[in-house]
Amino acid sequence: MNSEKFADRLKQLLAHSKQSERAFARAIGLSPGGLRGLLHEGKGPTLETVLQIASACGVSVLWLSTGEGQPHAASQDSTGGSAGTGRPSAGLDPELFGRVVDRVAKVYREANVRLPEVDKGRIAAERYPEIADQAESADEWPALLDLIEVRLKKALQTAVNAPGQTKREA
Repeated sequence: MNSEKFADRLKQLLAHSKQSERAFARAIGLSPGGLRGLLHEGKGPTLETVLQIASACGVSVLWLSTGEGQPHAASQDSTGGSAGTGRPSAGLDPELFGRVVDRVAKVYREANVRLPEVDKGRIAAERYPEIADQAESADEWPALLDLIEVRLKKALQTAVNAPGQTKREA
């Protein structure tokens, strides 16, 4: 993830909050210095930080980490969740997202690819909808996670076999 573009999205959230940097940092669970590093010093966030900020601000993890998609869910019900889903307004089931991150980490670890935490989060955010959109219940998650694992391994193998491409680029 490009930390400059992440910083731009974080600045948007700060401006929208109409808070000082110090108050905003507290609201999203960061130290003022940690927020300053993300906003002004080009430091990239950890996966945990991205999840924390997305949850605190009610924005999509995908949008926050990559800039893709919509920042906020299209519609919300009176409980603050996405209409009809029972999920948080960011459209994210934390348990499922954690499992997707774990599966991404496992695949790359088994392939001996060292992947920064933020890239694990980015890949998980890209793969999350494949499960969330298809699963009718949590009982279906294991099979869909297995499918994601197979697809990730295939992408890594393709990268290894492609001239001029590395496993990390997969």
